[in-house]
This record gives sequence, C-alpha cells and structure tokens, in this order.
Amino acid sequence: MRLAYYAQDVTHTEVISLVCKESRYIGKGRNSKESYLENLQCQTVAATLAQGFSKELEAKGNTEKIKFLKTWFWVTTTSDASKRFMSAEKEIKGSYERYTNNLDYVGKSLADTIVAFSHWTYQITGGWLMVVDLQGVKDSTGWKLTDPALHCTDLLRFGRTNLGEEGMNGFFSTHICSSVCKLLSLPKHPKQK
Repeated sequence: MRLAYYAQDVTHTEVISLVCKESRYIGKGRNSKESYLENLQCQTVAATLAQGFSKELEAKGNTEKIKFLKTWFWVTTTSDASKRFMSAEKEIKGSYERYTNNLDYVGKSLADTIVAFSHWTYQITGGWLMVVDLQGVKDSTGWKLTDPALHCTDLLRFGRTNLGEEGMNGFFSTHICSSVCKLLSLPKHPKQK
C-alpha cells in the first residue's frame, strides 16, 4: 500500500537512518493527512498492546520482547507549493520478514511469539480488537515490528485494512496455539482447528 524511501536525518550530531513511507494511491482521502494519522493510530495501539504483552511474558519467565517502531508524520512542501505527506521511522537493520498478513497467512519461519501476540490481543480486548499483519526484524533485543493492521469489531476504525470479525476468524482459521499461547493460558477460539 505504500512506497518506501531511505532517508537520513542530519539535524542531530549523529546521522539517523530512516525509512519514509508514502501512499501508493492518489485520490480523495487516499493520500491525506487523515489516512496517515489513522496509520499512526494503528501503530500506537499496537505498540501499547505490545508493551503489555511483553510485560505479561516476562512475568511468566519468557524474556522475549515485542516492540513497534515509533513513527512520525511528515508534511513537506514540493517545488509547486503543494503538500506531500509521509510517515517516517528509524531504519531497522537485519533480515526483514513478514510473519503474518491481515487475514490467514503465517510466514515460513515459525514465529510462535508473534502469532501468540495476535491471539493475546484478541483475548485481552475481549474480542474487540486484534493486531495482525506483523512484519519486521528479530535481533538480540527482541522483535522490532512495523506497519501493523488492526481488526476491530467497529469497522469504522483503523482504516481499510480492518477486516473486522472476518479478519479475526481468518487469523484463527490457520492459527495453531504454540507453547507461548499455552504459557499465557490463551483459550482456543471456536474458528481454530
């Protein structure tokens, strides 16, 4: 849905490598300030839930951490004085992987903690919301993720990638509970095999 560009922030003593993202789509409401703020809201909600998940894992003796990158909204003015919108985040180094999508895909590398996180977000919100479409890098400090999608029973929230209950059911149709789900005592969903 977005084009990604490498950039550098040279306004600090240390140069910071960034990734800027711009909507691939043009048209009313598609590349608007509101659509970027909606994406930032998804990232913020996912980040807050990831903190809670990581704390609960730690309390159970599992030291794996999930963290979402901090994202900024940028507005620049082009040479013809029109506005150009983008989001920006620090570049993450390492082997970038898509672990899940926003329906029923689970990546080739078995990421038990990642899929347990989606299951946990469904459970902790009482089935109101689920964080999906998880992608990023795993390094020595844990999982660094970006660009999540949120499924919510309120279809007017969280943008075009919110597939509501259909998306949640799609996730559970392929989800097999792992040792991490069991550690967190996550109950099996009726759509699970």
